[in-house]
Amino acid sequence: MNRIELDITIDHAEIERLKQVITTFADRMGLKSDTRFELTMALEEAVVNIIEHGELTPATGHIHLVVHCREGIIHIELRDNGRRFNPLQERSPDFEIPFDEREVGGLGIFYLRQMMDNLAYRYADGENILTMQKRIS
Repeated sequence: MNRIELDITIDHAEIERLKQVITTFADRMGLKSDTRFELTMALEEAVVNIIEHGELTPATGHIHLVVHCREGIIHIELRDNGRRFNPLQERSPDFEIPFDEREVGGLGIFYLRQMMDNLAYRYADGENILTMQKRIS
């Protein structure tokens, strides 16, 4: 099966379950190790951002993940009902500034941009919807 759906609770403990589900999906799809790594890292980063910055509680928040593969492309959709936030509007970190002088944060979204081939964001029906695509060979 080349599709998974997962409801994720607003809890950092869910990250391990997410990794297990993605590993199982990657095994089924026969993904190469670098693609597995990038897929896992991108999803972990996106979900951690929602948990930490979405202003949600386990009682009020939800995250819904859909991952499927079609025609050599992994399609990912993450939906959450956290505060409205478009990660694609965030500036990339300035690597010219010495590390100890940089603002904290921003690297996760930078890595998402590096690891995924396509990112898109929209807000609809009270939900943030982040879509990502990764070509596989």
